[in-house]
Amino acid sequence: MKPLKFKPIFMERIWGGTALRDKFGFDIHEGKKIGELWTISDNRTAVSVIEGGEFDGQKLSDITYKFSEDIYGKGVNYQRFPLLIKIIDAQDKLSVQVHPDDEYAFKYENGDSGKTEMWYIIDAKPGAKLVCGLK
Repeated sequence: MKPLKFKPIFMERIWGGTALRDKFGFDIHEGKKIGELWTISDNRTAVSVIEGGEFDGQKLSDITYKFSEDIYGKGVNYQRFPLLIKIIDAQDKLSVQVHPDDEYAFKYENGDSGKTEMWYIIDAKPGAKLVCGLK
């Protein structure tokens, strides 16, 4: 299977900015505060759609179902693609983030999986901070 390219999914956020347009050249309407670019998603809120190639226009969820072994390997079976990959443009303090585990999310969040995160920061203003583990 050849690598797949996905259409970008832009999410407006009150804390978002214009870096995805200004620095990375994405075609985003002037004045929109885009806080997140979902580069690959099989989240119930937004499922990635393939752009170009033999699977053009098909959803990630359809391809992972049809070609599960090609994508994950033998004996591995996910209900949904297990990663949500985002680029975040936070120009203000982020909203409060809640990250349930799989068990809680499945029971109370419409059968979705939990949310474990990893961040790789590619740009930050001087004095920028992260607060983690607040209870």
